[in-house]
Amino acid sequence: MVVLCIGKLSSWFHALKLARECPLDLKEAISTICFAAPRCSDLPELQQVQMSFAAKYGKEFIAAATELMPDCGVNRQIIELLSVHTPSADTKLKLLKEIAEEHVVDWDPASTETEFLYFGLLNMIYSYGHSHSSLQILSKDFKVLIEIPFELGSCVGAEIWKNRNRSPAE
Repeated sequence: MVVLCIGKLSSWFHALKLARECPLDLKEAISTICFAAPRCSDLPELQQVQMSFAAKYGKEFIAAATELMPDCGVNRQIIELLSVHTPSADTKLKLLKEIAEEHVVDWDPASTETEFLYFGLLNMIYSYGHSHSSLQILSKDFKVLIEIPFELGSCVGAEIWKNRNRSPAE
């Protein structure tokens, strides 16, 4: 995809030299290259091209592309391919099951699933609470299941942590 963008730019090279502002026909290609440059450190030439565009169109143009500001023009497929995503708990659990089966490990996935649930809830409470007055835990159809005021967030998290290894008899 980046190669296609570079190909498009090379075919428009003379028009690029003459234009003071980024041509609309080339905005996606230029923005995509500027977005990809810092994420593809194994291609230092992309960073040189990005610096040339910064000199020509300004640092604001480059910042808009690299920080994915609205209407930056970066190709959506490149954004998806070069963005870092944390795998979901389901993906992690599936991979752990495959590894356990492959190496014939006697392992109960239910306990790990419970751990993922607790740690996921704790992370939601601690990270969400810093910028909001309350934490809402929603169902899949976005109905509020639980609303925890921020002041209680750390208490709830501590209670979950304390109770996670407690037997039902306690």
